[in-house]
Amino acid sequence: MVVERFTNVGASLYRQMSRKVGEKVFGMPHKEIASKDNYVVRLFRQPPHQPLEAYYYWARQGYDTALIKLRRQYVIREELVDFNEVMEMDREKRGKGKPKKGEGSRGKKKRRKK
Repeated sequence: MVVERFTNVGASLYRQMSRKVGEKVFGMPHKEIASKDNYVVRLFRQPPHQPLEAYYYWARQGYDTALIKLRRQYVIREELVDFNEVMEMDREKRGKGKPKKGEGSRGKKKRRKK
């Protein structure tokens, strides 16, 4: 039986390819393999393991938006975030903030050429 499956005498290319696809679908090897390597074929024939039910990550985005809303309502206070906001405002006052549209390095080059 095994010898008949692997003989390709007189078979058209379409027939060979369709046989290979069918063997892949049904988990059969399309080439002869050594008997000591047969355990790999048996492993791949088994259905996959069920995924774990435990979730390792909570809904991070919803958690973050909830914290931001609570900060805006002054329910909670995070000193590091407050400090970073104050430092950013100070940079804006000194003129070190983000450039406005058209004032970037590319816009400055265009103004110099004119």
